[in-house]
Amino acid sequence: MRPLVPLLSVLACAGAATLVPAESPDPTSLTISAEQRAKARALVQQLGSDSYLQREQANRELRKMGRLALPVLTEMIAVEQDPEIRFRCELLLPQAEAEDLKARIEVFLADEEGRYHHDLPGWTKYRTIVGTDRSSRALFAELLKHRDFHDLLLASEKTPAELGRAIVARRELIQQRMNPSFPIPGEVRPTLPSLPEIALLLFCESLVSEKDAPFVTPQFHLSNFLYQPAGREAASGSGPFGTSFRRLTLHWLDTRDGIHGINTAMSVAQNLNLGAAEVTKHAARMLTTPDAAAWNRSNAACLIAAYKGREQLPALVKLFADDTILIRANNQLPDIQLRDVALAMAVLLTDQDPNAYGFEVANANPQARYNPTTFRFRDDKDHTAEDKRQAAFKKWADWYAKQPR
Repeated sequence: MRPLVPLLSVLACAGAATLVPAESPDPTSLTISAEQRAKARALVQQLGSDSYLQREQANRELRKMGRLALPVLTEMIAVEQDPEIRFRCELLLPQAEAEDLKARIEVFLADEEGRYHHDLPGWTKYRTIVGTDRSSRALFAELLKHRDFHDLLLASEKTPAELGRAIVARRELIQQRMNPSFPIPGEVRPTLPSLPEIALLLFCESLVSEKDAPFVTPQFHLSNFLYQPAGREAASGSGPFGTSFRRLTLHWLDTRDGIHGINTAMSVAQNLNLGAAEVTKHAARMLTTPDAAAWNRSNAACLIAAYKGREQLPALVKLFADDTILIRANNQLPDIQLRDVALAMAVLLTDQDPNAYGFEVANANPQARYNPTTFRFRDDKDHTAEDKRQAAFKKWADWYAKQPR
């Protein structure tokens, strides 16, 4: 019977070998030859030798081979019946996998012109979103370097439902790290997610509908991080990954497809100063979102006017047929309908005077100009509020018909 492997000898072999940086940008340069596989297979068989010295020598040689032994180690772990051979292969596997991933990353980075296909989880989808420039590739390589990110990168290749579950699980993990249930002084401290982890979530969440990865209170929400200094800097295109993080952020905003998500997109675009075009684009999306409340749509209409989103004027005009009551009559004041807000904002957006359309101003404060309750139609001794409303929409139709298309 063979003696058990001494624990100290196992630990002594646990150090990682130094990997020479890749010189070729071609992933085929990493191909493991038949000769190398045969050598690794022979060494693996020696791991089952009756001689302890032979077993140790084979262990050392396999460790020196590093990633070159990976295919054989993986195969033997799955099929080998000898428990010691399998055990030793399992001990060697993490280093071989780490070296293989490092080599693939270095080859990936060496391919600065993006001439070659790289079989890396998530890369094909990532590059269509973020691009293939140096900044984008550096950020993706950073994601690959974190072993605890691999679950999400692999899930990005699976079905939306599977990816959604992985996203929810990651949010829960982040929440637990940020708010440990049983903090022990000096041992467990709240930990904020890193910038690469946020980038990973931005990427993965943008691949699925909000229905597939529902946000559950009090789970961590990405907008919470984007409002922090590091998030603001990265979303602005500054920081270690340049414009790549900003591209991810903008794409994530574009792919929010629920009422909560689109409302978040409007808020993030505003608070992070991402530009008027971003704010008004998401506001226009809110105007056409099914089941969006009248109040959400009225606020979106005001944002379009406030940010001078003239290109979104057609979206405002579509609301002219919506007579949903936004504010019901009270204290002798008339109703405010959603179409009233849309018309008032369209008038402001086209540099016209709301007074000329029969609107009365409820609040003369300039800061209240783009507020859903500022402009309304009101009865007077000669005309009812509804008469003024009909006249205002006719005036708009006459004006709009004369505008160049």
